[in-house]
Amino acid sequence: MKTKAKILVIDDEQGIREMLSYALSQQGYEIIAAMNGKEGIKKVTEKKFDVVISDIKMPGMDGVTVLGEIKKINPEIEVIMATGYGTMETVIESLRKGAFDYVNKPFNIDEVVIVIEKALEKSQFKETIVLYELSKAVFSTIKLEELLKVIIDSTMKVLIADDASLMLFDDNGKLFIAVSYGLSEEIQKQTRLTVGERVAGWVAKKEQPILLIDGLKNDERFKGIEPREDIKSSLVLPLKGKAGLLGVLNINRKNIPEHFTENDLHKANIFVSLVTLSLENANLYKKIEMVQEQYIRQAKLASIGELASGLAHEIGNPLQAILGNVDLLLMDNKSEELLAIKDASLRTKNIIDNLLDFSRQKEMKFAVVDINNIIDKTFLLYGKQLKFKNIEVIRNYQKNLPNIKLSPSHIEQIFLNLIINAQHAMPNGGIITVTTAIMPNEKKSITISFKDTGIGISKENVKRIFEPFFTTHKNGTGLGLSVSFGIIKQHNGEISVQSEGEGKGAEFIIKLPITSTL
Repeated sequence: MKTKAKILVIDDEQGIREMLSYALSQQGYEIIAAMNGKEGIKKVTEKKFDVVISDIKMPGMDGVTVLGEIKKINPEIEVIMATGYGTMETVIESLRKGAFDYVNKPFNIDEVVIVIEKALEKSQFKETIVLYELSKAVFSTIKLEELLKVIIDSTMKVLIADDASLMLFDDNGKLFIAVSYGLSEEIQKQTRLTVGERVAGWVAKKEQPILLIDGLKNDERFKGIEPREDIKSSLVLPLKGKAGLLGVLNINRKNIPEHFTENDLHKANIFVSLVTLSLENANLYKKIEMVQEQYIRQAKLASIGELASGLAHEIGNPLQAILGNVDLLLMDNKSEELLAIKDASLRTKNIIDNLLDFSRQKEMKFAVVDINNIIDKTFLLYGKQLKFKNIEVIRNYQKNLPNIKLSPSHIEQIFLNLIINAQHAMPNGGIITVTTAIMPNEKKSITISFKDTGIGISKENVKRIFEPFFTTHKNGTGLGLSVSFGIIKQHNGEISVQSEGEGKGAEFIIKLPITSTL
């Protein structure tokens, strides 16, 4: 036999119970016996059985009644009726009410085993159908937000759980709850685990699924971890993709009487393989969308280069003449009108200068450097201004990062731009948190994160943040982030932004390759 099925034998005759239990255990089945219908039903509520063999004629509660109660508790359990001669009408009634088959007394063990195996085959076929339906469900969408909901709903349905959560990696390499069922919103928002921390972190580190019975009480691997007293059993599984670990799936039973079994773990492993593949597809779709957006941005930036050279000639020279004449007039008459003309002219000149800086594509001088030192150097330039504005800087640097090849002056320019933007977003002070790390699932690049506690960015503006001339600042040119985007692309890197909305801060994430063909 491939799997060890758990079978419940219900019969009021001790001799039959003992004989059947012994004979079937010799065939490799796990047998539990009950002396009457009431005890049998109690055991079904306490444990998970693959097959039940019940006598039809028993005192107190007959087999047909037992069958009905078992089907109420778990419709998926296959029930085989045991009958003596002269009870065929009752057998037919039990078959109508959902019994799988019947066996005659006295028992022929070979015949009983054949019926049991057919019942198990039917159960496995039903599970295959369920998994097929699940595969259709999880591959029905490639949009990540929709997919996460489908995954968690399917998890609850297939594995019959009280709560479940799917954890993915954030840009700081920590596991966060991307979607859950049965957990409070507060727990979902606050939970952040490092690899190796608690059960989910252990599974992420070892990349091995685990089955927990009675929580963490008797498991030496998790000694010292505060257990959740409400959990009776758990399945925790890693989501291992082609490019590395994507996350962890946690599934718990609290009020459901049956513990998870090795069979449940096997089923969950199959399910997780489907989930992982669907997540990889969704991530690939997201990357394709990003590439499309980047091509559009690059086309816009190329157009700006052509525009800039024309502006320098057609507007730049007349503008210098205007500024020169305004300065002469101001020597005799410092009127508000003349000052306004000068201010507007200087602003126009600033825009043209920025455009020219961008269009010239200054030659980059690459060097192999420590990225943490580059960040420190940038803060050294601007630290006093931040302190004056009541802005605290928190630095979470990963130690011993490999040096990377980049253009220090250009990368400093980007970091300075992000710091100044963060300062503008926190007029009343706040916190800038800078993090550097190599993500567990992206070991070929270093991730740098600038996160502030400022006014945040709306969803609409997040989509446009790197567009040329797009700005929310009164005196901004809208070119700083566009230029930053172009510089990062020249480094074969990526830059993105995240914000939960206005009033909730923003986070700019840069990924630079550790090895480069630059």
